[in-house]
Amino acid sequence: MKKLTHIAGVCLCLWICSCTNNGNLPNNINTRASIRDSFEFSPAGLKVITSFIHKKSGTMSTLYGNPQALKSAGRFNKALAGGEIFTLVTWKQQPDEHWFGANIPGDLLSVEVLKTNLTKAHVTMNYQRYEGKTLGLHSDTLYKSERIKLILDQRPSVMP
Repeated sequence: MKKLTHIAGVCLCLWICSCTNNGNLPNNINTRASIRDSFEFSPAGLKVITSFIHKKSGTMSTLYGNPQALKSAGRFNKALAGGEIFTLVTWKQQPDEHWFGANIPGDLLSVEVLKTNLTKAHVTMNYQRYEGKTLGLHSDTLYKSERIKLILDQRPSVMP
């Protein structure tokens, strides 16, 4: 009888501890990684093409694209048709406080946008890089061609 009382007490304690209201938990939202509302980035209509981690610099990135960009990324001949929009978002990694050993996006580092246009039978590219939490336009074009190549060289992740 004493054993049964202890078991019932433990079960009651577990049941009481498991009843929580998760509706008011602001810690579940990663605000450090959020893109500010005033920046005109809407993932609606954009699909995730791929994501990758750069361990040496401690960053993680996700490449988004419109349907034309996703189609072009899947081609091995790398021919652009025009109308593609690629958006590469990069964050600093931070440890996940809810999962031991895991990393999640931390501070937003940059958003790179590559748009292609078809004009008179050839494709032109417009590349812009926005940096920091305020996403200010970065005017330095020193590594522009390397960044465009990096974006265009990404292959889509295999998704079910």
